[in-house]
Amino acid sequence: SSSQVNVPIVATPKPRSPTEQALFTYGNEAGLAILTFDNAHADMAQVLKDWFAERANASKIAGVNAIADDLTKAGRSLEALPSVPAAAVAGNTALASALEDAGSKLRAVAAAGGGSDAAFVDAMNTYNAAADSFTSSYIALAQVFSIYGVSFSNSDTGSAFQFQQ
Repeated sequence: SSSQVNVPIVATPKPRSPTEQALFTYGNEAGLAILTFDNAHADMAQVLKDWFAERANASKIAGVNAIADDLTKAGRSLEALPSVPAAAVAGNTALASALEDAGSKLRAVAAAGGGSDAAFVDAMNTYNAAADSFTSSYIALAQVFSIYGVSFSNSDTGSAFQFQQ
């Protein structure tokens, strides 16, 4: 009688080209900036909801301003990355700018929250446009990784740029 041994087949990842490796390294560095923000503000929706219910409450305003400041910080972290591959320069610049803009516009919303409804609505509309710009920039940068076939495992900080299915 012959004994049969089942050996699992493990796919060996194909080696990355220099461009793919540069994008992979960059994606992990940029992803760290995004995940640092996300992890610090996992409760962002609740903080904003609580502030909206009490727009003149100083501690609620401080919570919104902390989110705004960290959006700006994330943008500056992206701007400060030392070696952004050519394929990602435009996307990195756009995302960094969009994060900083969203941060400043969110701070303006918090400042307008205690004032007139018209000023508050104007600030919200301006922030919403900045948030839309952030979303577009984020998706565009995520597409760069996809175009070049660069993927990240769930344990890579670059996974911030992969959409979960």
